[in-house]
Amino acid sequence: MASVEEVGRDCNVILLSLPNSSAVKAVVVGSRGLSSSMKRGGVVIDTSTTEIAAEIEIAARLKEMGIDFLEAPVSGGEEAAAKGTLSFMVGGDETVFETYKEYLAALGTSVIRTGSISMGQVAV
Repeated sequence: MASVEEVGRDCNVILLSLPNSSAVKAVVVGSRGLSSSMKRGGVVIDTSTTEIAAEIEIAARLKEMGIDFLEAPVSGGEEAAAKGTLSFMVGGDETVFETYKEYLAALGTSVIRTGSISMGQVAV
């Protein structure tokens, strides 16, 4: 795929792992970000460690568009990633969490919902 917009247009479930809040905001809600092309009913799962305010803003903007959002910061580092033993602390709607937790379970051994949006970041 050539662009973030293409990813949004072609995928209903998108997992992100980006270096900082600015990158997450640009990729998700930037002018040519995922939100510009994703269909209603899709989900963005952000495994980045980011600022709480950014996650709340992103979740609210996606919700207005009918796109679900989970913030799922990860713990365990490179070694755990290679072994598939990562831990995810997930903030977001419980129904959305239950629907998509299998995606995170494929990458790690611990996937725990910590509460609403931002609670994953608080737990890390």
